[in-house]
Amino acid sequence: MSKTIIKGYKGFNKDLKCRDFQYEVDKEYHTDGDIKVCDKGFHFCENPLDVWNFYPLVDGNVYHEVIGSGKIDKDENKVSVENIKIGARLDLSSFINASVNFILEKASKKKIFKNVNATSGERANSATSGERANSATSGNYANSATSGYGAHSATSGSYAHSATSGYGAHSATSGSYAHSATSGNYANSATSGYGAHSATSGSYAHSATSGSYAHSATSGNYANSATSGSYAHSATSGNYANSATSGYGAHSATIQKNTIACAIGRKAKAKGSLGSFIVIAEWYEGKEFTDAYPLCVLSAKVDNKKVKADTWYKVVKGKFVETDDSNE
Repeated sequence: MSKTIIKGYKGFNKDLKCRDFQYEVDKEYHTDGDIKVCDKGFHFCENPLDVWNFYPLVDGNVYHEVIGSGKIDKDENKVSVENIKIGARLDLSSFINASVNFILEKASKKKIFKNVNATSGERANSATSGERANSATSGNYANSATSGYGAHSATSGSYAHSATSGYGAHSATSGSYAHSATSGNYANSATSGYGAHSATSGSYAHSATSGSYAHSATSGNYANSATSGSYAHSATSGNYANSATSGYGAHSATIQKNTIACAIGRKAKAKGSLGSFIVIAEWYEGKEFTDAYPLCVLSAKVDNKKVKADTWYKVVKGKFVETDDSNE
């Protein structure tokens, strides 16, 4: 147990509630008694990407900077505090940049090599700042980061992190619950791990994941975000960007015009901003999970007449039907 001040990030639903507790920006909250993770206290994450484990990129969830103080308890991905103050809201681009900066800072605490830096140890760190450099780790809980132009960052360890901020850079991880993030223009971010996350804020960048429960997001202009994992989510806020997913129960959303949100998996839904397009599939669902096949695929322009903006839709009996923002 410690008594210090700690900065972090917290997710909320669209009404700024967490577990039915109503919060307000710039207000500080206090709780009495012993503080313990998953038991007592106000919870948040030090690594922004860990927040997606609890509040994924769907249903209007929002993310804020927070400051914790007083009694503090921590585990590998959560923090519980006696006092919490709710700070500024982060848009997708700011959130991704914060994620990259967090991982770069954490990894840079280790010795930095300017060419190739690799480690396979658990909880290890690998970092480089050199142009065209490479950084890789395969250890559980490990971190891999690079800020070099054209650099690469990769990790395959469970709970691992991979990040790069270089132009044209790449970030990839295949570990369960792993994270991959990049903020560089023309960059790519990809992960195939179960429950993994992939994010980029660079123009022309790409973000993709195939893991179940995974998330894929980008805020860059002309960027693309795609996932094929069950219950996966795909979201983009970039102009002319596209968001697509084929996973069971997956969601696809875009908040800019001239974009396409495509959800063709079973129990899929999609939403778009005014001027964008949505593409949604309807499936026949039999008694057995494997007894299913597609019935139709509908597409429409979001015009606020036949299809409303910023509203989740599914397809029922060959027609678009509004649906609530809960995970169905």
